[in-house]
Amino acid sequence: MLFASSLNEEAMAQKPIIMDHIKQVLKLAELNVSVMPTAGTTTASVTIDWHDVPGVTQYRFRFRPQGALNWNVSTITGSERTYNYLSFNTVYEVQIRVYESATHQGEYSPTYIFTTPPIPGNLPNCIVPTPSTTVLNANSAQISWTPVLFSQSFQVQLRAKNTLVWGGTTTAYNQVLFNALLPNTCYEYRVRTQCQAGTTDQGVSDFSIIDSFRTPEVLICPTPLHLMPVWVHATSAMVSWTGGANAQGYNVQMRVKNAATWGGTTLSDTAYTFINLSPSTTYEFRVRSVCSNIVGSTTTSAFSVVAEFTTAAIPLENCLAPAQSIAIASLDAVTISWDSSINGQSYFVQIKPSTALQWGGSSTSNCQLTFNRLSPNTAYQYRIRTTCVAGTTHTPMSTFSAIQTFNTSALRQGLIYDKEGVYPNPTAGQVTVIRSTTQAELYKVFLTDVTGRLLYQTNVECAEGTATWSFSMLPYPRGVYFMRVIDCEGLSRVYTIQRE
Repeated sequence: MLFASSLNEEAMAQKPIIMDHIKQVLKLAELNVSVMPTAGTTTASVTIDWHDVPGVTQYRFRFRPQGALNWNVSTITGSERTYNYLSFNTVYEVQIRVYESATHQGEYSPTYIFTTPPIPGNLPNCIVPTPSTTVLNANSAQISWTPVLFSQSFQVQLRAKNTLVWGGTTTAYNQVLFNALLPNTCYEYRVRTQCQAGTTDQGVSDFSIIDSFRTPEVLICPTPLHLMPVWVHATSAMVSWTGGANAQGYNVQMRVKNAATWGGTTLSDTAYTFINLSPSTTYEFRVRSVCSNIVGSTTTSAFSVVAEFTTAAIPLENCLAPAQSIAIASLDAVTISWDSSINGQSYFVQIKPSTALQWGGSSTSNCQLTFNRLSPNTAYQYRIRTTCVAGTTHTPMSTFSAIQTFNTSALRQGLIYDKEGVYPNPTAGQVTVIRSTTQAELYKVFLTDVTGRLLYQTNVECAEGTATWSFSMLPYPRGVYFMRVIDCEGLSRVYTIQRE
């Protein structure tokens, strides 16, 4: 039933803005009446609510049996009024108006008439619905229930768990969709039936048992940052970028500067080498993250800012490996020296025990490099490769030099070897772990990344004395890793490994 409102001229003169607003809003206000018997079954009660009017704090409410001479008048705040101890099967009238004060009040609304139900006992109860939820995404969920006999509408209430105030809506259907929910939040809900007048003993059923659901977390697919060329040669270039959490891979694209179309590929690493490039040419590249199977997120991020590099001109000669080298070894270390190469910018030295399959190594801009933490009385192999100054040679790097050998010194009788660790470090592949012990041990070995995620674990049995074992880092991408070694007594040692 729509309100009608009018204000006297004196009130409008004193509060013109508020009263104009009240007049506009009251045209849309509507009374909702719920009639039900009380628990004692000898009287009925009625709950009357209406749309709250913005800017209004009080309402004047009057109520009487139809045809009675006197009204029951009260002034209330809020938008709901309940009357108890009414007679069954009786017609009542109700009116309401805005009441700010004796001089600031609207006219009473038209009369709203309703009838209380017959004496209870001969009609069925108003049935409590049984609702369930379907969470659609991080911001919306649907609450539904099976149809109920004699229902006129349903009141659905919702609130965040551990809060006091219920929100909700009333609907004539047996489902309702809630939007604008918060991600990763637990919500509670309940539903009750508002039955057709005269069909049940109660006008409104009890609320259903409070149930709950949780919206999923929204995970963001991050845009890569810090794009830069690692090295650039005449026909190839390596580029890198910084990824982010939730990214399972990256789509890297490249083109000649200002070309119409992009080419590219998808990979899991945060670096990529472009080959078959044209010399003396400027290229652009960009990267976006690929985030598959993330609830509430797109599968790819936006592309990064565009970065660029320019390839070198083709020189006349190849980059050459060092022609001469010498290795001076001690008990647990070796210093390798070599002749400098023409146009050499840096050198990559690889080393491994002669019986091992995988190489480790390290880079330097000098012509000498020392490797520590070697095993005593062990034969080793090494080889060297040159990286030349960009644009000075036909090839950006040389082939490896011929494999050379050396032997570390043997332990003297009675000498206790107390050095331990991981070598080579940084490494491009194989590493050797050295531990010294006074008794046979069974070590538990765990490899994790910087986030603490377990990548590999194994058990290693070692005899008394100096224990060594090899471990391959080839299956893992470039980055920092931690190897935890725990002995039989529960004592642990953590080694940091840099994978190149």
